[in-house]
Amino acid sequence: MDSADASETALWRLFFVSRTQEQDLDVRSILADILHTGLRQCGAIGLVGSLLYVGLSVFGLGYEVHWTYRAVLSTGLDHQFVVVGTLIVAALSVIGLVLAQMECSLRMGRLFGLSAVLLSATVATFEGALRGTFGTEYVIPMYLVIVAIVPFRPMQVLGIGGSVAIVVYALGPSGLVWEASPMLTAEMARHLAFVAGSSVLITGASAALYRRHRTFALTQASLQKNRDLLQRVQSVAQVGGWEYNPEADELEGTEELYRILDLPPDATLDHEAGLALYPPEARAELAAAIDRCLQAKESFSLEAPVDTAGGDRRWVHVRGTAHERHDGTVQLLGTLQDLTERHEMEVQLRTREQLLRSVTENVNDGIYRIAPDEGLVHANKAFARMFGYESADEVLDLDPADLYARSEEPSPLFRAAEAESTDAREVEFRQTDGSTFTGLLDGTVVRDETGAVKYVDGVVTDITDLKEREQDLQRERDRFETLFQNLPTPVVQCVLTDGGARVWTINREFEKVFGHDASSVRGESICALIGPEENPSAMAETIQRAFEKETFHTEVKRQTPDGARTFQLHFAARHQEGQRTEGYAMFVDVTERKERELALRERELKTEALYTATEHLLRAEDEEMVAERIEDLVRKTFDYPHNSVRLPGDTPSVPARVPPDTRISLSDLESSVENPVEQILHACHSGKTVVADDLRDTNVPLNGSDLRTAAFLPIAGHGLLSIGREDAGDISEFDLRLLEIFSTHASVVLDRIDQEQDLRRNEQRFRGIFENAGIGIALLDEDGHVLESNPALQRMLARDAEALRGRSLEAMTQEAPPADESPLEHLAGQSEECTDLERQFVRGEGTTFWGSLTLSPYEGPGETQIIGMVEDIDDRKRQKEQLKAAKEKAEEMNRLKSAFLANMSHEIRTPLTSILGFADAIGDAASDPDSRETPIEEFAHYISKSGTRLLETLDSVLDLSQLEAGSMTLSPESVELTEEVRDTVDLLEQRAEDAGVTLQADLPDSPV
Repeated sequence: MDSADASETALWRLFFVSRTQEQDLDVRSILADILHTGLRQCGAIGLVGSLLYVGLSVFGLGYEVHWTYRAVLSTGLDHQFVVVGTLIVAALSVIGLVLAQMECSLRMGRLFGLSAVLLSATVATFEGALRGTFGTEYVIPMYLVIVAIVPFRPMQVLGIGGSVAIVVYALGPSGLVWEASPMLTAEMARHLAFVAGSSVLITGASAALYRRHRTFALTQASLQKNRDLLQRVQSVAQVGGWEYNPEADELEGTEELYRILDLPPDATLDHEAGLALYPPEARAELAAAIDRCLQAKESFSLEAPVDTAGGDRRWVHVRGTAHERHDGTVQLLGTLQDLTERHEMEVQLRTREQLLRSVTENVNDGIYRIAPDEGLVHANKAFARMFGYESADEVLDLDPADLYARSEEPSPLFRAAEAESTDAREVEFRQTDGSTFTGLLDGTVVRDETGAVKYVDGVVTDITDLKEREQDLQRERDRFETLFQNLPTPVVQCVLTDGGARVWTINREFEKVFGHDASSVRGESICALIGPEENPSAMAETIQRAFEKETFHTEVKRQTPDGARTFQLHFAARHQEGQRTEGYAMFVDVTERKERELALRERELKTEALYTATEHLLRAEDEEMVAERIEDLVRKTFDYPHNSVRLPGDTPSVPARVPPDTRISLSDLESSVENPVEQILHACHSGKTVVADDLRDTNVPLNGSDLRTAAFLPIAGHGLLSIGREDAGDISEFDLRLLEIFSTHASVVLDRIDQEQDLRRNEQRFRGIFENAGIGIALLDEDGHVLESNPALQRMLARDAEALRGRSLEAMTQEAPPADESPLEHLAGQSEECTDLERQFVRGEGTTFWGSLTLSPYEGPGETQIIGMVEDIDDRKRQKEQLKAAKEKAEEMNRLKSAFLANMSHEIRTPLTSILGFADAIGDAASDPDSRETPIEEFAHYISKSGTRLLETLDSVLDLSQLEAGSMTLSPESVELTEEVRDTVDLLEQRAEDAGVTLQADLPDSPV
């Protein structure tokens, strides 16, 4: 394509395709921003120019205009048009500013520009016509200004020029408005040509300007799209960009960077603040990388944790590179990618990998991988242990064929999975010691792209024990079959089929009891065999529920060759996966048991009545009430109309025929030894129950009574219970036993009544002791609070009974112990131990005294209580303190005596040692003729001084004795310490020299 065609295409796109490009919202938005900027600038300039023009005219510095309504009307047209033009310019400036502030649309801005041009053209042309001119010199500049500030399309600019030409043609001199038949004069043609040429030029200029606007808009739109795309990419990839200026120490970042770091968008960062976001272990590494990048222009990339402003810990990937600007300064540009999710995922993957490895190594099953050409390539420790090896490496070095018990087996480890069978195989393997085991082999085939087997992952489970258990199970089944046939109770075995439960077999006892043959009933419905004979089908639903719940039991009555019998039917179902569902029905003959249950029920009723009567009996308050309740039980529960109770003070009696609701009155018995009644009483006193099956065969006087059978039961230690009836026969052993128990309870109640009477008397005696005791006594609860106190304790503590009640006895001592160390806590659960304490008690007026506190647990009514006894031991305590002080003084004197003897031993031994040493030196000098230079006189002097010191020591001992005896008068004297020290050094100098020790004294010249 040549240049002419290219230019034509470009013009076509400029004039006719630009509208299509403006359909892009981003382009229209940028053109609207250009429009708003132009309106603000030109509106401000026009408004300021109008105001400036008006001000200059007011002060007479410019065109003189009278700015009042009347003055304008009274002036000529020139002045009026100047005012109107100024007002139009000011109005258009204000409207432009308002539209810019409102951020009007591009269409509204263009309409405003068109209106402004046409309005200006109309006013200028009309003014010029009135003055005989065309006024185009005002229209074209306004046209040009509007086109410059409003981004019109070229065709729109050309259309505005045509509109201006029409206005000039209509309003100009000799135009359509002024002439009925307008004529195109030379002047009109010249001005129209001027307008047309100006329009073409302005259109060309506007085309270039619009192209520039459009290019800028397209560039800005593309840049904005790229920014939006970059922002979305950063948000999706969680990558934030950053830029660091070392010269200004400023760090800037993208919105995504601030979001990752939880920073506000207006936050400012420097080098130190940016590094402070990283923990210390990563901060030094990042700082070193930044320094290398700035100095050596070495890019860096590292992963590190960062602590966000929100307090969260994130993992980020920081990249940075140095960029040298045109002015020679170096800046750092980089990115920061949030790797927190990836890091957490990596941690989870590592954890899962460790877990999988741990599971693989710790399972009891052998896990392996075998390849077609490489053999075993992986095995866990369990796989190695199965074959008797210590490590998996030993197994991997073996030929897989060495692991099989039978060499003809074609590689089961590989073939089991290659066949892709869903069932595991049982393979016999050989261990390193030659022994074999059975393994359950299962595997999974992994193939390559061509479909060939790449490797096989398999699992070997040692099922040797399982096989042994299967054999044991078979033996157990055999034993079960033997047991089934030899059970002593009838049993039916059935199987569940689609047609219901069918009889499979019956045992020999079933054949014997019910008279059926096993072969004849096989396959029949079990309901007909075990259900009720009158309605066998009623058992079908029960059997179905039994198979669902696995067990049930019920009672059925069946006819047997021996007659009707009651059986308890037990049914149990057994479900085994992959096998048939079986059921077992067992008959247990409970005929005799049912009869025993009826008898037992009758006994239970009597026992319950006995318990009820016992409860009433235990609430009896006197002996009369006890007798009434015994008679009521015998009469109503045991149905013995003849009964009586004989207690101490009652007259001897025998049962008589009396109404049930009346106390039996018996005649007196004779006291003769031969009298049988007296013998009965004697036997009952010894604790024996006497029973008479028929009183007519005895010598017991009946006094006209029809009584035939009687029993006499002792109430231990308290009396006699007599029962009887008019018919002869045995009295039930169970009735006798229950009545004996009841008689025992009655004796217990009577004992309790006697004890209560004794307790009342004892309580009265204790109350007298409590009130009149000479020591303080208090009854305390488990927490140590006073429940009751005697007068002695009240006097001792100077508090009345109300003041003491509810207060803790420990709280009234000088120093109360902590609650966890209180002796009351120790005594709370005791029953026999006593605790003796010494406490300093505080009286009510504040004085104190020493008391001996004795605490004893006491089982009070309903709860454990404590008896506290307080004895005033002030005098005893004082004497004890005096004895303790005297003992301490004697011990101190003994210690001083021991110290004195030790010092005296030293004081005596020191001069004696010196005397003996110098004496030995003199002896050696006297026996040695060569020792003429030995200072014997000096040694003699030292011996004399030591003797003098020893004499002074002995004199001091004598003086101390006189001092202790009180026969010595003290006369203090001054001691010259310098001389004493010098003498001591002289005495010990010889010993020091012999021991090789340098002894030297530095003494002042003046005495001390």
